Amino acid sequence: MKRTEYKVYEDLNGAGDGRIRYRSPRFGARDLFPIETPSVTMMNVDFNLQDLSMTGLAILGANDNVLEVGTTAPLVMRYGARTIFEGQGRIVRSEHHGGGTKLGVCLDGDYLDIPRLREGHREHLISRQIVPQRLRTMRMVPDAYRRACADALDLVRSCEPFLAEASEMSRDEEKALIDTVEAELTPLWMELCHEIDTVLSDVRADTEAMATLKQYTERVVTPEFMIGPIWKRAYMKPLGYPGDFGVMDYAYNRRDVGSTAYGRLIHRLGVASLDCVETRMVMMRDILSEEMSNTDTSAPLSITSVGCGSSEEVRQALRLPVMRPTHFTLVDQDDRALNVSFERLHPETLRLSDTVAVDCLQTGFQRLVDPSSIGQLIPPQDIIYSLGIPDYLKQSRAKRFCRSLFRQLKPNGRLVIANVQDLPDNGRWRAECISDWTLLYRTRDQMADLASGLGGTFEVLEDETRNVLMLSIRKPA
Repeated sequence: MKRTEYKVYEDLNGAGDGRIRYRSPRFGARDLFPIETPSVTMMNVDFNLQDLSMTGLAILGANDNVLEVGTTAPLVMRYGARTIFEGQGRIVRSEHHGGGTKLGVCLDGDYLDIPRLREGHREHLISRQIVPQRLRTMRMVPDAYRRACADALDLVRSCEPFLAEASEMSRDEEKALIDTVEAELTPLWMELCHEIDTVLSDVRADTEAMATLKQYTERVVTPEFMIGPIWKRAYMKPLGYPGDFGVMDYAYNRRDVGSTAYGRLIHRLGVASLDCVETRMVMMRDILSEEMSNTDTSAPLSITSVGCGSSEEVRQALRLPVMRPTHFTLVDQDDRALNVSFERLHPETLRLSDTVAVDCLQTGFQRLVDPSSIGQLIPPQDIIYSLGIPDYLKQSRAKRFCRSLFRQLKPNGRLVIANVQDLPDNGRWRAECISDWTLLYRTRDQMADLASGLGGTFEVLEDETRNVLMLSIRKPA
């Protein structure tokens, strides 16, 4: 520990900027009361609290509710009917402020106990939240949903004692133990998840009910899963969004991570919940490889990935035969995702230097979902695909997204769009309620609607988990 240097009194700085007089600290109303600011009343006139100190406060009122300077009157600070301060206030200053008048009030014979006001703020919020929250939960959270959430927690917690001695084992022994527990746990876990998804499918059209179920889940279930790194990253969103390249990498690599054996087991449940991420990637990898290994033509191939993330499908495709000169353009809003893509793909491009080249483009989300704005940066392409962005776009915007990308295709070019499928047991509970990961699920008809009016031929494919639909549209030659 670094020792603080001892100073004699002559070396102490004291106040800066030439100040001599002391003034008690002032606090902005929103800083002191961040959730809800109390009301202030003087002479039966209501004012908005602006700031305060131990000895006074500033209040704002309409121009027609002004008290004159010098007026002394009772001052009351309240939360609804609950009084948190009552005393005598004297108007010492008045000034026009926006559409009203700001008054400076000095307290006569009294003071504001700042710590006690903070405590009153907390007490008000607690009394306002706990009882109404409980009543709302009882009214809007179905018994079946509560029982299923409790069963899910009981199920995963029942596995923890079996893993208690794992810290004394070798890594191979521990892995074998987790494998055994996971094999028994997974079928029961998936059955419960599907049961809860079915309950959600009955209420998801009710926005208020869905929000209440989500809040209930985040309070009751989510904390248990924060020990699993994939769940924690999706929920905490260190890059600002849940499905970032780090979460995708967890799904692709399937490495055991976590601080304890139990944490690694919980992590595995999250990885298993994203099986569709890997199957989606494999489908796209195979589409890329099919075109890149086509020996019927030697024409150069140009491919663009919009919202590329870590570009795992490209990395894997480059490990397969590449028979045509291929140029990739990887587009993402996140430079960290592009850094990961470049670091992983650059060695492959060096190995295939006469055949493959990769460029990266960073742009904002608004430009990502309106790719006509980047049309000037890339020439017409043979393949354009987006595996993640459509999951977050409403139907009308998704159609504009597809239309804009379709325009950037060469004749006979191919547009590929992936989206989570709207099914009763599609994992919504694990994504939206546990992980705060909201997606827009689509049916086959809605996917086909994205292709309507484009003039090409299309097909809607399904991954082996049935959780992902992939729309492939071929532009006329």
